Amino acid sequence: MNKIIIVILFISSTLRSFSQELNSDLEYSLKFKALEYPARGMTEKYLKKIDSIITKTDIVSVSEIKSKGFTNVNFYKIIIKNKIPELNEDYIMGHQLDKNKFFKLKGFLYNDFYYLYKFEVRIDSESPVNLLSKKNKGQFLKNHLIEGLDLECLIKHIKDKENWNIPCLNPNQKILIDDYGEEHF
Repeated sequence: MNKIIIVILFISSTLRSFSQELNSDLEYSLKFKALEYPARGMTEKYLKKIDSIITKTDIVSVSEIKSKGFTNVNFYKIIIKNKIPELNEDYIMGHQLDKNKFFKLKGFLYNDFYYLYKFEVRIDSESPVNLLSKKNKGQFLKNHLIEGLDLECLIKHIKDKENWNIPCLNPNQKILIDDYGEEHF
């Protein structure tokens, strides 16, 4: 009987540490995606710079945010703090749990809201007419919420996913200034 209890305790502690490792992998992925900037080229030097910044919790933090109505998707806010507070940046990403897929929803050069919406509405057609019918848009807005996102604006401009003049699609500046005033990006 004692051996069984010891084995159960060992297995449960192993599973607990394994799930914590998965959480830290997810946190790392979210931070990396917020800091990556393909236009600069993903050189080895740049990747090392990102890696060193990710480990500094006083600079980059991740927290889960409230949402409603989504199927198997969690949402996270990533905050990048700068020495100059006006340059602080926040990003919002969705993470589809079963497929380990990420949706860039706020602060990025390109917005993945269309793909999240399509996943949620579950329409096989690529046609924006079917996807954006008044019924589907209204139903979606009634049943879904992501804290910190203007879903109505995102749906209204779903075809303009790269139009940075629209406030809900506007990317962050991608500048990180350290304690010495040196720019990192």
